[in-house]
Amino acid sequence: MAIVRVTQYGPGATWPGVDARAYDLEGHALLMSRAQRVVAARWVIRTHQGVDWTEPHDFDLAAGTLHPLVRYGCGRGGE
Repeated sequence: MAIVRVTQYGPGATWPGVDARAYDLEGHALLMSRAQRVVAARWVIRTHQGVDWTEPHDFDLAAGTLHPLVRYGCGRGGE
């Protein structure tokens, strides 16, 4: 399965704009179009409304759980 990293700030952006990146279990980036990234990010954010989205979070697709990025550590996946 995969991890979807969700954030309100896309790579290199200084203004809010939802973004998501997918990674396999070994941390390799999976290809997603911009439309797929935005839809995935919006879905995760809307289904987890009580979360502080000022920091990125990882959504585990296998377990259906959401965790702050620090759970997996920095540098995972190549962001």
